[in-house]
Amino acid sequence: MAERAAGLVENFLATAAADGFIDWKPGLAGQRSRRLAQPLLAALAFAIHQCRPNPTWLEKVYPGLLAFLRVWLSARHDRDQDGFPEWEHPYQSGLEEAPLFNPWHSAAQGVEPETVETPGLAAMLYHEAGCLLKIASLLDDSDGAEWLEQLRRRLRAQVEACWSDEEATYTHRDAFTHAAAPAEALIRFDARGEYRLDRAFDLPHRLLLHFDTQTDLTRRVHLALSGAAADGSPIREEITPQDVSWLHGIGRYTSRSLFARLDSLTVLNLHPGDSGVLRTIDFLEEDISLLLPLWAGIPDVERAGRLVGETILTRYRQPYGLGVLPSSALSEAIPETQQVLLPWNWMIGEGMLAYGFRKPAAALFEDWMKAVVQSLKNEHAFHAAYHPVSGQGIGEPNRLTGLPPVGFFLRLLGVRLLSDTRLILEALSPFSFPVTVQYRRITLTCLPDSTRVNLPNGQMIVYNGEQAQEIVLAG
Repeated sequence: MAERAAGLVENFLATAAADGFIDWKPGLAGQRSRRLAQPLLAALAFAIHQCRPNPTWLEKVYPGLLAFLRVWLSARHDRDQDGFPEWEHPYQSGLEEAPLFNPWHSAAQGVEPETVETPGLAAMLYHEAGCLLKIASLLDDSDGAEWLEQLRRRLRAQVEACWSDEEATYTHRDAFTHAAAPAEALIRFDARGEYRLDRAFDLPHRLLLHFDTQTDLTRRVHLALSGAAADGSPIREEITPQDVSWLHGIGRYTSRSLFARLDSLTVLNLHPGDSGVLRTIDFLEEDISLLLPLWAGIPDVERAGRLVGETILTRYRQPYGLGVLPSSALSEAIPETQQVLLPWNWMIGEGMLAYGFRKPAAALFEDWMKAVVQSLKNEHAFHAAYHPVSGQGIGEPNRLTGLPPVGFFLRLLGVRLLSDTRLILEALSPFSFPVTVQYRRITLTCLPDSTRVNLPNGQMIVYNGEQAQEIVLAG
């Protein structure tokens, strides 16, 4: 399995451009999405090395992984060069269902991702830099290690600046003003003409236009926003059909300008029967990606405790796992967000485990397994996602993303590493029932008070959980 995973990393690196750009979804026939891949490859590479130590392989893939990380920090992806990059497309984030970026549903905001700094991406970059830092140390790359250390410090400071003490969670923020404010509907319109607003904002705002039409066809709308920037200079921003993102009769436009004052909205052309609303962006709209700093190891112990106790277990946890949105938003949520996505649940579970929340993480795992087992019994298949309340399978059957994370399950049991050559145990099982793990000719019996290891030579080792223990399995 480690060899196959290593091949996956190498396949991605083989598609890299000269500057290190790795495509989000390279095709076998040379197709390219022209979107940058999620920053998760170095984490996979380091995990492979832990299972199959091979410094020569690390030395082979390290330059490409480092170059890939540097691309994320370039001006194309970090537009204000503050060290906090932005997504380019909802698909690229891996959470296109979240209403902040979702362009397919009328109830979603559908904001242009490049105008938002989100802690989820920064957490991935921080985690990626940490894995590369470990690789750099193994390869004695002091220059690379120094750059990675500085990058992690900057990313951590940027993410922590997104913390809301009142809500006990991280928040999205505007990519340029770094402000995070709730939405405010400014005006609704359904006809041509000039709509006076004469509205001054405490902080400059980016505006969001949302069009509703009576057809799926693109409309020839033409509007203009007039106001002033923070320095008092006048702004007139015109919006044409080519500027608007149209899908299924819904049009959205995120303003390029930041308005400190909005004087008027002028509707120059609008089809009879169509309507629209002008509002500010709701940067306080929550989704599960805001919990990723826990997985990355960014918050201190106190803040992590609040994130787990007041937010994850209280607001996001549902009968079958963590939903895409907090439970308070479930009744009004669009259908696409009413689901449990196991990859996101797994990452947050890993974060809980790293901060010592072993029993709550185990309870979360049991929530997922209820949905997985139910799906297997009723439909004989895994599913891409599961409903947070009913556990019903959602999406395509037998998708890899619907498989329970076996590696995480082993770590819950206290098994940090299980390979052909060695076994590392670091804690006792948090489950009330015995769990048996069979790996080739090795059998582990994990109990609440001990872990019993039966070796091929007939020897049995009893681990009591007092401290981490390494067992050499082969020479």
